[in-house]
Amino acid sequence: NKISTQTGIGTTIAIAGVAMYSFIKARMEEEKR
Repeated sequence: NKISTQTGIGTTIAIAGVAMYSFIKARMEEEKR
């Protein structure tokens, strides 16, 4: 049970990290123009 909880948290952080990275990258691309 504890392992599945840690896995869920890790997955959530990973997805959030990718989303944040994509969002920041897109904003930086728009600022260049």
